[in-house]
Amino acid sequence: MFNYLVIIALIGLLPAAIAQSKGRSFMLWWLYGAAIFIVALPHALMLSVASGNGRVKCPHCAELILEEARVCRFCGRDVAGPTAAVATETAITTPAAVEPAPEIPALADAVEPAEPQAKAPAAQAPTGEPLPPAPGGFGSMTTGILIVLLGVCALFFAFVFNAPTTAKKPSTETPTRAYTPPAAPSYPVAYADDEGATVRARPSKTADALFSLQPGQEFRYKEIRGPWYRIAMADSSAEQWVHQSAVLSQYERSQRAGADLRLKSWSWREEYSFAIAEGSVMNVSGRSLENVEAVVTFTTSDGTFITSDDALIAFSPLLPGQTSPWKVTTRWNPQMAKASIEFKTLRGERIGHHAIRRR
Repeated sequence: MFNYLVIIALIGLLPAAIAQSKGRSFMLWWLYGAAIFIVALPHALMLSVASGNGRVKCPHCAELILEEARVCRFCGRDVAGPTAAVATETAITTPAAVEPAPEIPALADAVEPAEPQAKAPAAQAPTGEPLPPAPGGFGSMTTGILIVLLGVCALFFAFVFNAPTTAKKPSTETPTRAYTPPAAPSYPVAYADDEGATVRARPSKTADALFSLQPGQEFRYKEIRGPWYRIAMADSSAEQWVHQSAVLSQYERSQRAGADLRLKSWSWREEYSFAIAEGSVMNVSGRSLENVEAVVTFTTSDGTFITSDDALIAFSPLLPGQTSPWKVTTRWNPQMAKASIEFKTLRGERIGHHAIRRR
């Protein structure tokens, strides 16, 4: 914001300097130019040179000077009134009076003529060449030019040092590439998870990402090394790896194919002597689901049953593709170590679900 105010103040100097050179108020025109520069600049250029207000034009250089001035402060010439000018012109054009020579008695041998008295030197008429300006002063036009130049320089540095950088940031997106299965069908089949899978150049999460598999996309793999699947492609012999957290086996895929709900997140905790389980679930079927209950079962560390409780999810009906929060609260038991979640209808019919894996 401050930079814009500085720029506005500087561009207002241009019409102000032009108007000042024509006898107008610098401050008023500076405010005018800063407020509406696009109007003030052509207005200042079309102004005529002002007269009056106790000022007149110099007859020699046309600059504005005070009416009482006898010498122009710009060109240094005499600008006295008409009477003084006439007197000066008369003094220049009329030679000084010459006194008659005293009478000299005639001599017998020779008479030397008396030398007339030397004439007063006539005043030198002006030659028409401009005299140098009075020392120590600058014309209003010169001052205006200097102000304009300073303003232009300030604008230049303001734009240079405040210009936004447009350096392009390196892209973090995974390059896209179509997966081409190998010709040999002997490799086992797996599928990308619901969020897709990133194929990397080495079995490491810090390795370069080569391309991505679409959610649910089928692919074949050559080997399993720890948590990594080495995928097989027809047009590449390079190593290409997918982490198991983004891979579904055929069994898992068949289980998910019959599920109506996707458990997106959930957790449980102890709070004020109550065990609280909560999360969110999404309807992945093609139909609306009504009166869906979340049922949470708590057990000990060795699997011994402690208690079970249920609660309706927040939305009913749960529309296709809609996500609903849920929360189940029951009395706390210090032996609670594990919890499991399932979904049912009010009539007790189980609703199949699958959970999104944590990457």
